[in-house]
Amino acid sequence: MLAWWRTTIPVALLALVACNSAIESKHAGSPPHEQSSKVVVAYRLSPVFDAGTEIEALKVDVVLTGQVSGSNEVRLPARFAGGPDLTRTFTDVTASGGELFKGEHPGQWIVRALAGAKITFSYLVHSGIDHDPDSADEQPFAP
Repeated sequence: MLAWWRTTIPVALLALVACNSAIESKHAGSPPHEQSSKVVVAYRLSPVFDAGTEIEALKVDVVLTGQVSGSNEVRLPARFAGGPDLTRTFTDVTASGGELFKGEHPGQWIVRALAGAKITFSYLVHSGIDHDPDSADEQPFAP
């Protein structure tokens, strides 16, 4: 499966946008004394290879600074392009720099950390389909 990553990259990018929106919207709702002038979030995408040369997943690292409240919410998208349960394509969710908890909603994660702590939230994005897409696949980018 050489080309599955072409359909997975849009999902990974959607996750990054959703994650960034969740972080910014969470920050925007904070009291003024908890807000800084700029929310800085850094992203890193890395391919994960199987035993050979095939890409089996994309690793996403999201680096952010812990909020004053100590509660840092990250939301990954649960749906995309009409496909249900996008969260099944995300695995190996971890966080360093704080304690990770599953939220109430699909794709919602809470990282409890000290104010100002460097937090790295990581996960793997796997293909939503089990074959290389072809013209018979109506929406191969959908999970």
